[in-house]
Amino acid sequence: MTQPKKTQRYFSPEFKLEAIEQVVKYQQTTTAVARALEIEPGTLRKWIRQYKAEVSGITPDNPALTAEQREIQALRKRIQRLEMEKEILKQAAVLMSETPVKFCMFSVINNAIFIAAGSRIRLTNQPPVIDN
Repeated sequence: MTQPKKTQRYFSPEFKLEAIEQVVKYQQTTTAVARALEIEPGTLRKWIRQYKAEVSGITPDNPALTAEQREIQALRKRIQRLEMEKEILKQAAVLMSETPVKFCMFSVINNAIFIAAGSRIRLTNQPPVIDN
């Protein structure tokens, strides 16, 4: 007889912090809190380890628990996106300066730059290829 698959449950950072607070602040046992919240004790222990790491200043790879670490993760993600956009614009500027035309139009689709000026220029990670 096969066991039915367990569906993976999602817990919000607020729920995790409440559970951690019960153990850290109110000195309840991990097992008692886990049983009351119907979660595995090992899961709660993992959240506590992550929380202690975040409080000491270590940014986790998985979604953060504390508000400060969540903000740091969001800012790092935004920086990464802005750096990617800057690179795309640099490449577009180089291509536009190399294209000897009076009028040039370009668009960015899926991180690739397309320039229309009588020729189609396709940008990849390699140098631009001009298709006539």
